[in-house]
Amino acid sequence: MRPLPRLALCAAGALAVGVGCATDADEPSGAVAPDAGPAAEPPGQRPDASTDSCPPGALCEPYLCDSAPPPECPAPTDPSTLGTLCGWIGDAGHGGGFTWDKPAPCDNDSGGACDIPLAFFDAVEYAADPEAAIPLPVGLLSRDTCGYFVAHDVPAPPSGFVGIRVHRETWLETWTSVILNPGDVRDNLPAWFLSHRLDRAWTETAGAPFGEQTFAARGAVLYRFLADGVPRSGVAFTDSEPAFFFSDRDAQARSHVEPSLTATGANGAALRTDTTDGIEAKNAPPGCEWRFALARPVPGRLAVVDVVAYAIGEPGEPCRAR
Repeated sequence: MRPLPRLALCAAGALAVGVGCATDADEPSGAVAPDAGPAAEPPGQRPDASTDSCPPGALCEPYLCDSAPPPECPAPTDPSTLGTLCGWIGDAGHGGGFTWDKPAPCDNDSGGACDIPLAFFDAVEYAADPEAAIPLPVGLLSRDTCGYFVAHDVPAPPSGFVGIRVHRETWLETWTSVILNPGDVRDNLPAWFLSHRLDRAWTETAGAPFGEQTFAARGAVLYRFLADGVPRSGVAFTDSEPAFFFSDRDAQARSHVEPSLTATGANGAALRTDTTDGIEAKNAPPGCEWRFALARPVPGRLAVVDVVAYAIGEPGEPCRAR
């Protein structure tokens, strides 16, 4: 099951997920002293996912979905050409997803997580030209108010990579690349969203390395290094291209970029904006190696990729962290 953060609804009735419960005008820059790391977030203080803010002075109350099991992830009807992708929509800054007080299937009146558009693409085509890429025809896409989704009978593209896009007008366009071969049933996959305020916070704490451009405006990839499902600290890239790492103490948080760091911190995450092919990383657990999915920075968008440790010589065997 996905990791779930503290969740909130603003008193006005809007779903709240994010970094603070205030308007953009009232929000601090997000910068945190490098030696302190971001402070723990008070419960119930998150911006409205539909507007990227909460009404000033709104009182937030927690509502949880963590007791709701994820939906079943069924096998495709034609395993020679199709696959199934199941997962949840999550906040790129917090590692968790939506919550709702009464988990239920999406219908015309569900709102909240149900209103977030999801689309699936050949990831190679999408990375080359997002505007021209044509969505894959999914047999059946089901959703619920907790943000879980089941994409049943997804055509496995020739590239072997599917891009899952999350986009709405008040957020930045974000996409996640996952491996999908015919017959695959991929479960517990995160599809991330990114708010404008978080993109600005990353850029500010990184020291504005691109002038007036933010990470997303330039086009960036957020790598999450995972060993046995756990974020891996101390991971560094083997090339000399610029990379940016986080100083957050919470393994699920990604809010503060510290320019002096040269390897992943507690959250196992890193940002890059270059288009270097064949990226490699070191410091996997003993006997394991990192396996990268397709990732390309696309201007105006954030790509999020899980880099998973696998046992050396056993391509299908995930690494057991030790």
